[in-house]
Amino acid sequence: MLALVGIGSAAATVGGRFVNDFAVARSEAQDAFELLEARFPELNGDLVQVVVVDERGAADPAVRAEVEAMLAEFGRAERVQRVLSPYGGGGAISEDGRVALALVQMDALGPDLPRESVQALIGIADAHRAGLGQVELGGPSVQFAESELFGSRELVGLAAAVVILLVTFGSVTAMSLPILVAALGLGVGLAGVTLLTHVVSIFTFATPLAVMIGLGVGIDYALFIVTRYRQALTAGRSPEDAAAVAVATSGRAVIFAGLTVMISVLGMVLMGISFANGMAFATALVVLCTVVAAVTATPAALGFVGTRIDALRVPRLGRSATPSGRWQRWSEAVQRRRGASLLAGCGLLVVLALPLSDMRLGGPQLGSDPPERTSRRAYDLVTDAFGPGTNGPLLLVADGPPGSGIEATLAAAVDRARQLGADAGIPPLLNAAGDTGVATVVPPAAPHEESTERLVQRLRDDVIPEVTDGGPVTIRVGGVTALFIDMSALVAERLPLFVGGVLLLSFVLLMAVFRSLLVPVKAVLANLLSIGAAYGVVTAVFQWGWLADVVGVERTGPVMAFLPMMLFAILFGLSMDYEVFLMSRIHEAHELTGDPHAAINEGITSTGRVITAAAAIMVTLFASFVLGDDIIIKTFGLGLAVAVLLDATVVRMLIVPAAMAVFGGAAWWLPSRLDRLLPRVEVEGDTGAG
Repeated sequence: MLALVGIGSAAATVGGRFVNDFAVARSEAQDAFELLEARFPELNGDLVQVVVVDERGAADPAVRAEVEAMLAEFGRAERVQRVLSPYGGGGAISEDGRVALALVQMDALGPDLPRESVQALIGIADAHRAGLGQVELGGPSVQFAESELFGSRELVGLAAAVVILLVTFGSVTAMSLPILVAALGLGVGLAGVTLLTHVVSIFTFATPLAVMIGLGVGIDYALFIVTRYRQALTAGRSPEDAAAVAVATSGRAVIFAGLTVMISVLGMVLMGISFANGMAFATALVVLCTVVAAVTATPAALGFVGTRIDALRVPRLGRSATPSGRWQRWSEAVQRRRGASLLAGCGLLVVLALPLSDMRLGGPQLGSDPPERTSRRAYDLVTDAFGPGTNGPLLLVADGPPGSGIEATLAAAVDRARQLGADAGIPPLLNAAGDTGVATVVPPAAPHEESTERLVQRLRDDVIPEVTDGGPVTIRVGGVTALFIDMSALVAERLPLFVGGVLLLSFVLLMAVFRSLLVPVKAVLANLLSIGAAYGVVTAVFQWGWLADVVGVERTGPVMAFLPMMLFAILFGLSMDYEVFLMSRIHEAHELTGDPHAAINEGITSTGRVITAAAAIMVTLFASFVLGDDIIIKTFGLGLAVAVLLDATVVRMLIVPAAMAVFGGAAWWLPSRLDRLLPRVEVEGDTGAG
């Protein structure tokens, strides 16, 4: 509580400095942005699209007067550098004359702009709608200004968690403890993230992601400790002994599980992408705070509750702390048919993972917002009137000595791009020093289409070398579309290193904990299957459009370039949680009895109910984020929900007991040389918990 008050007060005092910079270091598109920022800053900001539709026609005197008056107000607004008018000033008018497109040049890129500045532009457009048929604003900054990082979805997830905990415990007292502990840990963690923004660049999206992960693991970690406490009380322990046993067993498992999540997300640092580093540190900090809260605040609260843990019972809900016999019957059935069970579980995950082979990585879907938002309506109007590529123009940024023919070289590059099917956009412009020039090229297809990616590659590999011909002028292809193409290539290149590093470290940790070679092999392969299945479902829904209406996907397209990296980091860490909790009980039972089959029964029986409840809480929390409109949050929510659901059911209750039955006593074999080299890590602690 003191940490919450102290860190929270400090965070409220100094505030946070969140960023929205998708910088990809050492990429051509990033180099182009940095060159503009240094030499041509007035052209380095976002272009807000102003789309006017009027049946009278854009050339009508009354329409033109109203449009020019509105553009004049835009020009006087904060953070606006210049306005490109459709009447010969760099904007455009559609062929039928009904649609006029103006561009408002801002002084910063996309969501780096303050929401208030962009919302002021939306207010100006609203004020002029009465005199015009339709006025809409589009572009990344408008989309971000209309997005909601937080909403009712968090309350939906919390309400579902309360119901699941009530059904599990049947007691308001027992239900409230995990919720309160998770809220405490999350509060300290979010305050810490706010302070961390002054040291590390942290993306704005890190906050809702941290809430999603923090609530899920926070409730689950406290749930495991409270469940073990109730079991110890039922076994005849005193409240003090029961709390000690709970922390020494489940508490240790919580620490180790949290450590695996932190290692997994911190592995994103290996990718070398700046915004991923900040998100890794933020998520790891929140998980650390939830772990500390679970192993300190939970036993402290249990000290106050004592034997009244099941007070305030809800009639007909909850069960006793004694494990149910149906879990043992399930375990025995799986072990009897271990070969078929193993094949069925792995086969199901492989089938779900098949769409992964077709996954494409790309940039944000500007047209994926709900139709009631002005950014979505602007996107559709621009696409219909001027072509889909207008929503993602490419920047050609040239530099060279003054008088070296920069404008002519840019014009030649634009002419060659037109031969490839692109359209010319804003004509070449030079800065005051004459050493930097900018032009735009409009692709014939939408920013996320494969043909647009091929156009970028043709420009870089063929067109630009041809027009520069080794001369003093250098041209870089930039823009948001090109930036995400570069990010996709970087992720594809470095993802194997990241995945391999996380897998190797997790493998070594599991060997140290369980003193086994086969158990970590099984864990790594099973977790990879469940993560692959989650990737497959995400691809099928967001790229192929399966169940798009159910999930609320407005427009299909490639998966955001950084999502596979971040989903792997988080999902692998979370899936290892259940691996640790289940295998620690199996290991504990095997150490006591020496019977591998009886140990599997004990592990499944003692953890089946609590893992089911914990997974149900995580699944509902993550699935509640699918209710939001933000496509990134929605993708994360679905991917995490599917992976946890599959991990807690197919993996933990089918593949793990079947594989352990196949291994038999060999599951706990470890070469003597490795046994001597590896440190000993005790997760189970006091095994006399009963």
